[in-house]
Amino acid sequence: MTENCHHPQDPDSDEESDKEQWDNEVDDKTSKVVIVRVGSLRIDLLLKAALGIARNKVEAIFYQSKIRINGEKLLKKSTLVNVGDEIDIIRGPSPLNSDFLIVSRVEVLSASANENNISVKLRRSKTLTIENYADSWKVSQDE
Repeated sequence: MTENCHHPQDPDSDEESDKEQWDNEVDDKTSKVVIVRVGSLRIDLLLKAALGIARNKVEAIFYQSKIRINGEKLLKKSTLVNVGDEIDIIRGPSPLNSDFLIVSRVEVLSASANENNISVKLRRSKTLTIENYADSWKVSQDE
């Protein structure tokens, strides 16, 4: 019956890959590593799956110019993401300092194709305070 016991101190484990995985998964208390399955690596599908946002809501956020990929304004909602990309949804300016923004961030850690879908490992931060972008984001008049 002890065959199924998990031994954390397995002498055959590869310490380097364990450390790398630990570094990827433990960043801070505000983020969470999740695995989602999507049909393609389109940014709108990934945001829907990662943050639990309806696709029409993602579309509305896109048209308000509140989505950034690697700090740049997203020009097409059908843009494909790559491993290493950081996707931000701008929630608004920080109430404590107008030079900072509150964002929801999704970082693409890895992706692997299966038969029917793509498994994507992400680091998700639902509320993150960041410095405003080089091409500053400003609140629009209709918000």
